[in-house]
Amino acid sequence: MMETLARFILARRYYILIGIGAMTVFLGAFSLRIDLNQRPDELMFKDDPEYPRHQAFFEEFGYDEVVAAAYSADNVLEAETLEGIVRITEELSLVEGITGVLSVGNAEDIYVENGALTVGPFFHTMPENLEQQEALKQRVEANPLYEDLLVSKDNSMALFDITLDGKLRVDERDTVLRRIDEIFSREGNGHPHYMAGSPVGRSEIFRCMRRDFSTLLPMGICLLILAMYLIFRNYLCILLPFMAISLSVVWAVGVMYLTGSELNFFSVLIPTILFIVGTADCIHILSQYQDCRSTCSTKSEAVSRTVGLMLVPCSLTTLSTMIGFASLAVCRIEALSLFGIFSAVGMGFAFLLSMTLLPIGLSMGDTRPLSLRKPPSEAFLGFLTKTHRFNLTRKGMFLPIFLVLFLAAGYGAVNLHVETDPAKFFGKKMKLVTDTSFIEEKLGGFIPFFVVVESEETDRIKDPLLLEKLDELGAFIRQQAGVDKVVSGADLIKYINFRLQDDDPTAYSIPDDRRAVAELLLMASMSDESGLIERFFNDDYSKASVAIRFRPHDFDSYQQLMDATLPYLESEFGTIPNVNAYVTGTNIMLGNTLMPFLKGLRQGLVLAGAAILFLMIILFRSLKVGLISMLANVVPITITFGFMGLLGISLNFATAPLAAIALGIAIDDTIHFMSRFKREYSLDQNYESAIERTMISVGKPILITSVVLTAGFFIFLFSNFQYTRNMGMLINLTVVGAIIGDLILLPVLILITKPLGRSAPAQGIEA
Repeated sequence: MMETLARFILARRYYILIGIGAMTVFLGAFSLRIDLNQRPDELMFKDDPEYPRHQAFFEEFGYDEVVAAAYSADNVLEAETLEGIVRITEELSLVEGITGVLSVGNAEDIYVENGALTVGPFFHTMPENLEQQEALKQRVEANPLYEDLLVSKDNSMALFDITLDGKLRVDERDTVLRRIDEIFSREGNGHPHYMAGSPVGRSEIFRCMRRDFSTLLPMGICLLILAMYLIFRNYLCILLPFMAISLSVVWAVGVMYLTGSELNFFSVLIPTILFIVGTADCIHILSQYQDCRSTCSTKSEAVSRTVGLMLVPCSLTTLSTMIGFASLAVCRIEALSLFGIFSAVGMGFAFLLSMTLLPIGLSMGDTRPLSLRKPPSEAFLGFLTKTHRFNLTRKGMFLPIFLVLFLAAGYGAVNLHVETDPAKFFGKKMKLVTDTSFIEEKLGGFIPFFVVVESEETDRIKDPLLLEKLDELGAFIRQQAGVDKVVSGADLIKYINFRLQDDDPTAYSIPDDRRAVAELLLMASMSDESGLIERFFNDDYSKASVAIRFRPHDFDSYQQLMDATLPYLESEFGTIPNVNAYVTGTNIMLGNTLMPFLKGLRQGLVLAGAAILFLMIILFRSLKVGLISMLANVVPITITFGFMGLLGISLNFATAPLAAIALGIAIDDTIHFMSRFKREYSLDQNYESAIERTMISVGKPILITSVVLTAGFFIFLFSNFQYTRNMGMLINLTVVGAIIGDLILLPVLILITKPLGRSAPAQGIEA
């Protein structure tokens, strides 16, 4: 039946090629239009109950896409330097895509003039001497809104708090960041400047990804192609797989566009995945054709025989891999869910194209054997024969060795560190990392979080008792680890009262009377053209915000802050009628989504293993065969994550999808081995001879695949982007583990357990 399908493909090859060409033109046109999604909420769980409040908060109070830029000089309060800061501030305010800029050049203070409260700039004329500079510095430090924020203690650095429009596209955001850098360079009088913050970090992550995937991925593919040429010594073995996998990428991306999806942080991995797993199946097909070509009288017969032998195992490997990726569709993270869905779609396309283009191409290619000279892959036969002999003679010692290795790797896997700090993706010497460290050293942390206190009642926030609660909340948060700055509406009201009472220290408090609070806010709002009050209260004073500046960048620390703050909010605000309090911010929302995902990754791998075990039992119709196959899959994955744990290589939300790649590589080789072994065993019911023939026929493409993939992705280890290095490390460790699992452990387990019944008299290789 399978060979009939091959003859059908060959008989209608021109129609099939026309169909493939038409599909490529159609989907290729759409694949060129796809955009890259770099929105801050891309990785958020949109069905999180906190998400609507998160969106509503930023519609009223602004967005937390904040660039922390710093300007360094011997003394930033000198007249000449301060003039430069004012020019930079004014130019930044005019940049399209920037919704707000705060610096010492435009920050506003509260004054009392002729008995009237006025909101105005800190200075009208530049300080001309050290005395005036010191007076300006003292006024800045005396203002609780700007203390330890706008100017460093040694006056050597000034901070620019630059808020970006949260609706910017990827290219627009990058353009704005370039404009910011250009303005600092042009107006900075030669003084150094530094840029950090979530928008800069995310832009740098995508820049590194684009650079690596535009340079390292092509270089890796070139090495992969070179390795295939050196092994097979034939142009068809390079051209046909490359065409099949490349077209599957084009088709998958085209389907993504047609379904209204975008490329995201995870789905940019799809080309890599397809080249890894798809190339493996192509190598199995080509290797099988080599064997059939030497025994069949015609090319057509060899192609038909190859398709007949490879269709079922390749179908099973594709199905199992598609199931693994499709399981991610239920993930709460939309970006990861789409990655799983379209990886599965791409795998289906890769299988379809491999099983059509390769047979058609082989039938239309040179009629001579694939290689005029003995290819290097023939050298693998000697290695495989020796490995088989070794398995036969040393099978008793392997299980204890594997047990020790498995326990050691298991210990490493259990202690695998889950890294949640995106900054760790970069090398320590990268500009983003050094800029971030320098700004934090001088001015403290700048990761923004917010606590919102809200009520359905208009003017509810003007209640002095509620404002006192807000003030106590600020004091509580200041005590938490990692918090560098807390400012609330209560601080603003206390400062307004303090200034109105001629800077009387005893007046730095919240008035006891609600009417007095309302009068303070009314007087301040009459001259508040810059929106100072709007930073802390909404229009009808039913909501107030507490702004937090946090130093750590990892989600574990965010979670610790939440664990401390949420019980406090429940205790202090939960009993107040018609008042709610909650924590929000883009990084908090990301933590809410990603931390449960990362914490549950190990459990997810266990569930995936159970699913694979069930699949193996169904495929091979034997519980014992399923268990043996499962062990061979567990070993490479355990070795991979075990070594990562032992070597201190972290697992993070960027490398988490690569676990699916590891699973795909491991299970593919196992299915090919077990499918061929069952066929070979049916010939003579002898385990040793069946394993020997399986090792020779299937072991060769397993080794070829391993060499090709290792060569192709070895170059990824030289990236200065941790994300790319982890991918190269994970793939290569998995390849090594798969060789050990499929060519040593699996044959030994078969020889010891005899899962298909009693063996016939030995007819294997001679000793």
